[in-house]
Amino acid sequence: MTGPSLIRPKLKHATDLPSFTKVVEQGIVGTGMPGNWVFADEDCSQLYAYINYLKNKGTEVPKGDTAAGRIIYMKQACMTCHLMNGHGTGIGPDVPQ
Repeated sequence: MTGPSLIRPKLKHATDLPSFTKVVEQGIVGTGMPGNWVFADEDCSQLYAYINYLKNKGTEVPKGDTAAGRIIYMKQACMTCHLMNGHGTGIGPDVPQ
């Protein structure tokens, strides 16, 4: 099972920070995206900034701490489902590097 690429301009279930936070914390019913109650809202904000930074290939710096978002990605279970730079598993969509 794989999800959509996170490189797209807009994610179907996470079009803004509140919906991204909901997806991370509650998951998406009927898909391979589980909820993860370990993430605080601030963690989600930093992850959202980091993913948007990567989507924009660094041409636009989003609000939030992208470096902190990268650390959260690396320390949490994101790599168990998402690939980044060839590391992790392919259950979920690749995270752009």
